[in-house]
Amino acid sequence: MLNQKAMEIEYEEWVRLYQPKQNLIGKHTPYNGMMFETDGEDLKFVENKIAKDEEHVWTLVDCDNENQYIIPGFHLVNRAGYFITKKPWRDADIEVNVNEKITIGNAKYACIEFLEDVLGLDSEEFEDKVHDFFSKKF
Repeated sequence: MLNQKAMEIEYEEWVRLYQPKQNLIGKHTPYNGMMFETDGEDLKFVENKIAKDEEHVWTLVDCDNENQYIIPGFHLVNRAGYFITKKPWRDADIEVNVNEKITIGNAKYACIEFLEDVLGLDSEEFEDKVHDFFSKKF
């Protein structure tokens, strides 16, 4: 989290609650076509929206450890993109967690797949060790 007192919600809940609009300016934009870029026509569109309805603008920001969050308002520092929502935000202390999560089980199997496919190792040699490592560490 960026702010210890902020309320953190998941991306799917944010989409349901605030209803981000499609970016009709750019082609192939991230987040299912809903993110606005930080330059060019996209930025001009977002800046025009701020002048009218700042409570509908959100910023995707880069944080520590390669994490990203969507936060209310128009921000310049560490910005990666913008969103415009149909429903306004009322509280500036919201953080939308857009970071990919993985279960321990999926992490184990991803590790084993990496060792086999990328490093070319035989899974019989290390599979038990990988399972033991994940069961003890987490």
